Amino acid sequence: MQGNPELSIIIVNYNVRQLLLNCIQSIIDTSANVNYEIIVVDNASNDGSIEAVKGAFPQLQVIANKENVGFASANNQGFELAVGDFILMLNPDTIVKDDTIVKCLEYCKRNPLTIVGSRLFNADGTVQSLGYSFPTVSNITLSWLFRWNRLPTIRQSFVETDWVLGAFMLFHKDAFKELVGFDEGFFMYGEEKDFCYRAKKKGYKVIVYGDGNIVHLGCASTKLIEARAYVWFLRSQKYFFEKHYSNFKARLLWLILLIGVLERLILWQFLSMVFGYSKAKGRTTLYKEALRVFRSTEKRSTP
Repeated sequence: MQGNPELSIIIVNYNVRQLLLNCIQSIIDTSANVNYEIIVVDNASNDGSIEAVKGAFPQLQVIANKENVGFASANNQGFELAVGDFILMLNPDTIVKDDTIVKCLEYCKRNPLTIVGSRLFNADGTVQSLGYSFPTVSNITLSWLFRWNRLPTIRQSFVETDWVLGAFMLFHKDAFKELVGFDEGFFMYGEEKDFCYRAKKKGYKVIVYGDGNIVHLGCASTKLIEARAYVWFLRSQKYFFEKHYSNFKARLLWLILLIGVLERLILWQFLSMVFGYSKAKGRTTLYKEALRVFRSTEKRSTP
């Protein structure tokens, strides 16, 4: 890390102190050939995250929010401080390996009208993500009602996709400016999908680095608040549908999600009554809480 960094890495943290420290160290260990800065935006953690980062990495910039403002808003805050020509949004529950940041940055320099994500791995070494398709009636039906999700086959180092997870998302700062940042109508989940959707409409390509090596532990912050996280996820889906699709298509997709939640609720209630399955009570409560979202008429403004 030197003066005039070319890459600004923004990490939004919420109560995952040790994972955050590990993530930062992995950047340092693998990105010696990159001139970068790291900006940590903390969403009112109560686990000593801020003190730990300042103690271990005093050179970093830290924004300490007094309340949890959400993932989209916190990333927008980080961008306001960023001085690099390129921006990397990185989750604190990731571990950077090999030269993934270097390769993605080099690609983005050659192709500035791109948003670049990376192949993500689970902790057990299995592939987690190679990019995603935008919601359609067919893919939502298959994934929500039939639990069918198939990872695409990648035969090239860099291939186009619809959208990539915000766990690792690299792009030129002009893209962020042109799109007016992340839509803060998304509190958590969906903001990166919306960002990519709007970017593609303006002529950007979304690329996934198929040889990348990022371990993404996944939802580490939200495991502490699982019920609320599930509600946030559903609300973000509803917001995305209403923002980008026709009224008919949005309602149809929303109906499919409702059927999926009811299906899960019935299954867990059955397991509770017949087998006394230990997890059943908590899961039943989770899906009952989720049903409240479908009764909500809450509307959000768009940027």
